[in-house]
Amino acid sequence: MTASAQIFVTRTPAAAGELIDELLEGVGKSLLSSPSGAIELLCVPLHEAELIPQNAREVARELLRQSLKGQFDAVTFTSRNGVRAFEQLIASQALPFPPETLIAAVGQGTAAELKKLGITANFIPDIQDAQHMIQQWPASAGLNQRILCVQGANARPTLREGLKALGHRVDVATVYQMRDFPAESALVQGSKSYGEYEPLSLNQALEVAQGRTSADNSTARILIATAPSLLRAFYQGWVTSPQGSRENFPHLIAIGKSTALQAVELGLTATVPASPAASDLATAACDTLLHLTR
Repeated sequence: MTASAQIFVTRTPAAAGELIDELLEGVGKSLLSSPSGAIELLCVPLHEAELIPQNAREVARELLRQSLKGQFDAVTFTSRNGVRAFEQLIASQALPFPPETLIAAVGQGTAAELKKLGITANFIPDIQDAQHMIQQWPASAGLNQRILCVQGANARPTLREGLKALGHRVDVATVYQMRDFPAESALVQGSKSYGEYEPLSLNQALEVAQGRTSADNSTARILIATAPSLLRAFYQGWVTSPQGSRENFPHLIAIGKSTALQAVELGLTATVPASPAASDLATAACDTLLHLTR
């Protein structure tokens, strides 16, 4: 049966299980009320997180040690990968943080990752992005705080600069970087496959998608982008490929505001789900699929 739709997932196998389960359940329900045929699920794990290079780790470790000793008023975590890298870098250090340290997590997923280490996030913004962390930063914490931002090498300066603009002193601990999948020393070790779905390189995914373009222009395409860097990489690969263009780029589901802002910078329009939870990402994708295939 000719596929009438393709859904691209950019998460790694270690992180994509729940999203794929939700998509399969949602797509099954969608097919009951739409005239579409087979739907292809294409897993394209472009990047994977790993610790920063060995020669940069001691600088990060020293900042993390200082935070554990109470030398920072607040510590921010803006991704699960940041928490995982933090854990690996301070492995033998005493946890948790001093009780007076404000622990800020960008969202519930990051807070849950901290909870695994016995650390409770006492500030989580209503909306999961750096801008809302800045807007909702607790006034009760006072001014001129010393704050440590734990983040990845590709993090935007939004949080750091926003906190500085509020009058705080900000240091950055860069604890992880993104590498092409599969990374040799990934932060999360586990299966490199998605069960029955084989991971595709970007070129392989483009060949599948654009082979379908030449055969059937009616194929609906949806990209679930779970980070700005993943969206940039997918977009650049798409528009520089033989049959790719901005005009035929897949309909975009952006996990949150920062990814949606990246879409705007690329001249794209994105649907942002109610939350970054796998269930909401899948719901947004399935709603878009229903709209496109009616």
